[in-house]
Amino acid sequence: MGLLSENEKSANRAAAQVMRVTMLVFAAVLVLDIVGIFTVRLPVMITAFIIGCVLLFIPTLLVNIFKAEGNWVKYVIVAAAVLFTAILTITLAYHAVILYVYPIAIASLYFLKKLNNFTVVLTLAAVSVGQLLAFKYQFVGDKNFDSVKTCVLYGILPRAMVLICVSAIFTMLSSRTASMLGSLMGAEQQRIMREKSLEVSERLIQTVSELDGISAAAQKQTAVSQMSRKML
Repeated sequence: MGLLSENEKSANRAAAQVMRVTMLVFAAVLVLDIVGIFTVRLPVMITAFIIGCVLLFIPTLLVNIFKAEGNWVKYVIVAAAVLFTAILTITLAYHAVILYVYPIAIASLYFLKKLNNFTVVLTLAAVSVGQLLAFKYQFVGDKNFDSVKTCVLYGILPRAMVLICVSAIFTMLSSRTASMLGSLMGAEQQRIMREKSLEVSERLIQTVSELDGISAAAQKQTAVSQMSRKML
């Protein structure tokens, strides 16, 4: 239990660090939009940047500043990653497709199948809604879809299938790593039990030796007393 708890704390710190680095990358995206590489309207991009940075800073605020360690922390971190991905999906449209796996990668740091499944479901819902909003508002012109039907059939569904396949790999890796951690924890517990058993055995041997010494001394004292009586 201690090993898994320590891994969760380490994963919280790692997730916070990764999301701080993501803030820097997002800043680079803003610069690229300013110079014309991306075609998102600047007010929209700046708004998305501010909201995204707030979401990305939440793990640092919780883990590094407030030192939060509850079981709920990882769910807040993952939810922040999902919302950040949704914002990028809305503003950058097809440019952000590769980032759909971002929250699942963050969740995989914890080696928990339950958390991975939660993140997959939340991410699928968020990016699906995000794609519909991206199609509606056209912050980035996407001429691949001319209707909501084509957006769903040729955009949302195929990407969801790919995301599920990739997430299955992450989940499998997390499960195997968790199993290895469990084995290590079991081996550690066995080692501790062996050490405690040896310690108890040594104490028993010491106690028996002391009892033997006391018994021998008592017998010797009894023999001396009997000899003294005979002499008298």
